[in-house]
Amino acid sequence: MRFFQEKIYEFEWKSNGAGPLWCFGSSCIATFEEKVFVSGWETLKDVPPLNCARWSLYQRSQTGWKKLYQDNERTIEPAPICILGDGRTFVSENPFMQEPEVSWGVTLPKIMIFCPPDYIKTKSVLFRPCEPVVLTEHSYRNFAADRKNSELFLYHSDRWN
Repeated sequence: MRFFQEKIYEFEWKSNGAGPLWCFGSSCIATFEEKVFVSGWETLKDVPPLNCARWSLYQRSQTGWKKLYQDNERTIEPAPICILGDGRTFVSENPFMQEPEVSWGVTLPKIMIFCPPDYIKTKSVLFRPCEPVVLTEHSYRNFAADRKNSELFLYHSDRWN
């Protein structure tokens, strides 16, 4: 086993209450075989807080870090990542659906799917809650994978206060 440190990406801090590791119970780092994936979080220069960030997907290979995908939606929080046993990589995103000058409001959660061998985005699946609910930028979500059974668990809380 080897341990090392290296820079993956840089971000500019904005006071929106979140940061690159804001996922708490979920991970922004996942592995499959010899590959390492990181869901990055970066702030947008001309967008005011709260929803002033976007996520990206990086892959570490033997040649170094490569950005595979850059999202175009605005968000407040990082995007948790999970990988199933066949290498399919899933990213939970919570894009903000209001105008840039609006701080609080409705989001439309999705799961982005990236497939081996090249991990180009293949599709986006809308999150469908089991009962009617309005979700906001303060998602307090958890995302986990059961690789053995090829199952994902995504939990969104509509209550954050």
